[in-house]
Amino acid sequence: MLLQTIYNQWCSPELHLNEVVTEIDYSGDKILVKTSKTTYRTNKLFVGVPLGTLKARTISFNPPLPSDKQAAINTIGVGNFEKLFVSFNRAFWPAGSSTLHFVGQGKLARYVEGWVLPNTLGLNVLVFFVSGQDARTIINWSAEEIKNDLLFFLSSYTS
Repeated sequence: MLLQTIYNQWCSPELHLNEVVTEIDYSGDKILVKTSKTTYRTNKLFVGVPLGTLKARTISFNPPLPSDKQAAINTIGVGNFEKLFVSFNRAFWPAGSSTLHFVGQGKLARYVEGWVLPNTLGLNVLVFFVSGQDARTIINWSAEEIKNDLLFFLSSYTS
């Protein structure tokens, strides 16, 4: 409690949400953070942004980020990843299973793993993971298209 009180009195932490940061200038005595709404001045700053934002260079840094940091940002890859939560009337998987692994080619390789959620509410739920080009594809599908694709996929393993 004492540590928290000292922290709050001396650090005066602030959290600002729903503002697009456009520039961070840490070249002077104070750090200037320009957003879509205003400019903030601070002594210390923590910034958490997606890697894609850093790759797109939508935030201008002054001075520029060190070359080793920028090289790391440029080298690290980002990808697409989607989770599909699917409820079934009854479980078709073995009792006590926690994961299901599927092996397939082409369209049958889209859903490679399913996690079994605990049946605590009387629901039989699998979570499927889809990544890469398949994730980019299904994100534009309707719920009905995803359902039909999953049923086609599962029919090859359950028939």
